[in-house]
Amino acid sequence: MSSANDKQTLYMWSEWFLWHDAGTLAYIGSQYVQPHPHFEHQETKRRAHNLITTSGLTQEAFSAGVPSDKPLPSPVRSYHLPLETLNAPVSPHVTARDFIIDQIKQVHTQEMYALAEGGDKTAQVFGEEVRIAAGTLDIVHLAAYSACLAVDSVVKDGGKYKNAYVLVRPPGHHATKNASMGFCVFNNVAIAANYALKDKHISQHVKRVAVVDFDVHHGNGTQDIFEDRSDVLFISLHQAGNYPKESGDVTDIGTGDGKYFTLNVPLPPGSGCGAYKSAFERVVIPALHAYKPDLILVSAGYDASYADPLGCQMLASEDFRHMTAEIMKAADTLCGGRVVMLHEGGYSDWYVPFCTLAAVEQLSGRRTNVNDPFGYDVHGWQYQALQPHQTAVIDRCVEVVGGLKERCKEKGWM
Repeated sequence: MSSANDKQTLYMWSEWFLWHDAGTLAYIGSQYVQPHPHFEHQETKRRAHNLITTSGLTQEAFSAGVPSDKPLPSPVRSYHLPLETLNAPVSPHVTARDFIIDQIKQVHTQEMYALAEGGDKTAQVFGEEVRIAAGTLDIVHLAAYSACLAVDSVVKDGGKYKNAYVLVRPPGHHATKNASMGFCVFNNVAIAANYALKDKHISQHVKRVAVVDFDVHHGNGTQDIFEDRSDVLFISLHQAGNYPKESGDVTDIGTGDGKYFTLNVPLPPGSGCGAYKSAFERVVIPALHAYKPDLILVSAGYDASYADPLGCQMLASEDFRHMTAEIMKAADTLCGGRVVMLHEGGYSDWYVPFCTLAAVEQLSGRRTNVNDPFGYDVHGWQYQALQPHQTAVIDRCVEVVGGLKERCKEKGWM
């Protein structure tokens, strides 16, 4: 049997994801906003995919650009999902489309799904800042299905791949139990987590799932779906008070059996690498070690970069590499390296590609010859180091980790 180190990283994408039409900024409803491409337009992720492809990370012969008589295995297996995948049978009389609709309805209400079906017919806005083009609901189905396939790839039959990255679109972490919002139709990471815990084959190996969300916006939808459950630990590092407003405070710690299994780290605007590294060292990693998940899912948003139009943080691509590395180290210790990263936000079409490549490189264990030409600039900015007001927020989060540890002891997990 091969070890995790011998396995490849799975990189999953679909041209169809890039055909999702989020509309234009005209939806804001002001006559003075000239139509302009939507923030969540396809080119950002198309450019990310193009950089991953041209970097050589997925080439079959990885030999510093020199053809090899005996091609080395690629560190990353690139897998394209055609839309026809949804027609494939997953069991007698059940297609992949039937399967994923059932999985969606386990996480979201029937009424919410019906609204999405209505949006599919009319191409109207059917949630807060959510729209899909007429006749393209299957693209959203495929997005959710890709998340479940990625879970399969690292868990089923001992895990064919050591970890996985899905360049999925539309994003999902803002979609709550009963409402699509914030560019998100269905909550891909929540669907994947619930699938891992409920599927009769996967759940033999997965009893607890941790979701780490480093998108600059609070993962309010994921929190809403799991806040009363202890089988999912949700950790969100986000910019305080960005989107949704008044969401994701340190005091949001879950309810009922889920108390202390929600952990929010609302970092002040202007936080840089020092604040994020401290939050990981003092909050995220200790929480993961206390919880001991069997699978770690990551909502990977790159809008905390210094170049993003919808965030006010100061991260560079190397900071996303660092966070990915820290999550991988924890996963190696806790759950056999099982990490699935699902792409969320990030709206700088010229900088998100470098952040995405850094994460995928880290997952694969290989560096390409691509250097971030912009990162040196932001890391030279003042206030990148941890600041006192940022420490004050992280101190409060450390107290919540203490509560989490007590709950884990009650459950017999520590």
